[in-house]
Amino acid sequence: MHRREFLKKAALLAGAIGGKWLRPAETEASGEKIEIAVVEGGDPAAQVREAIRLLGGIQRFVRRGNRVVLLPNPQGTGRGVTTNPDMVAEIVRLCLAAGASSVSVSSCHGLGDWRGTGIIEKVEASGGRMKYPDSDRDWATIAIPKARARKEVKVIRDALQADVLINMPIFKQHNYTRVTGCLKNLMGTNDDNWSFHKGDLYLHQAIVDLASLFSPALSLVDATTILTRGGPFGPGRVIHPKKVYAGKDMVALDALCCDLLKVIC
Repeated sequence: MHRREFLKKAALLAGAIGGKWLRPAETEASGEKIEIAVVEGGDPAAQVREAIRLLGGIQRFVRRGNRVVLLPNPQGTGRGVTTNPDMVAEIVRLCLAAGASSVSVSSCHGLGDWRGTGIIEKVEASGGRMKYPDSDRDWATIAIPKARARKEVKVIRDALQADVLINMPIFKQHNYTRVTGCLKNLMGTNDDNWSFHKGDLYLHQAIVDLASLFSPALSLVDATTILTRGGPFGPGRVIHPKKVYAGKDMVALDALCCDLLKVIC
C-alpha cells in the first residue's frame, strides 16, 4: 500500500478499531492480549509506565543483555514539535531495569536540534547515553529489497543493528506528508532526507521503502501536546490530547493517531 493510500483510510480505520483499543482495561479484564495501549493523563512518564504494563511489561520487548536504541524526534524547543523528554527518560529507565546492556538515544538530527529540549540531560541522568552519528563508521549504506521508489539508503548503523529498536515519534501535522508519526519518524535514521523530496508520490513511497528496513520492537507515540499547523518545525497551533500510544504495529498506531487531527485526504 502506498503511504498516501494508507492516509486516505486512516480516519475510517481509527474509527472502526478505536473503540476496542481505546478501552485497554476492558480488554485486559477479558484476558485478551493487548497489542495497542492508549493512556490519557497529565504525567507522560507515568503514562509510559502504564502503557508498557498494559502491553505485558518491558520484559516483553527487552531482555537481559540487549543493546537498545531509542529513536525520538528532536526538532528544537517549540511547542508540540519534539518528543517529550520525560517519555524518553522513562523508557531508558525501564530498559535498564530489564537488564539492557546499553540504552542509547540517536537520530540523524544535529546537536542543535537536541539542545534545549531537555532530552540530553534527562537521558544521561537516567543512565542512557546520547549518540550523535558524526563519522562514516556510524552509517551503513543499504540496498532496499523490493523497493518501489528508494532503492538504497544510508542509515544509522546502530539503529539497523540494535537488538531492540524503540521508535518514539511525536505525532503532529507535517506540511509535506500531512502527518508525521511512526512511519515518518524512521526518516530519523536516514542521512539524506532532502533527497526524498522529489514530489509527493515519490516521498510517500520512499518513506514506505525506508520503513521496510526496520522492525521496531515497540513504538511509543507522544500525543500529549501536538502541532496541528506549521509542522514539522512550528510555530503553529497546538492541541493537548494528553495521550500516549504504544504498540508494535506502526500502521495501526498511525491510523489511530490520525483521528486526533481529523485527517481526511
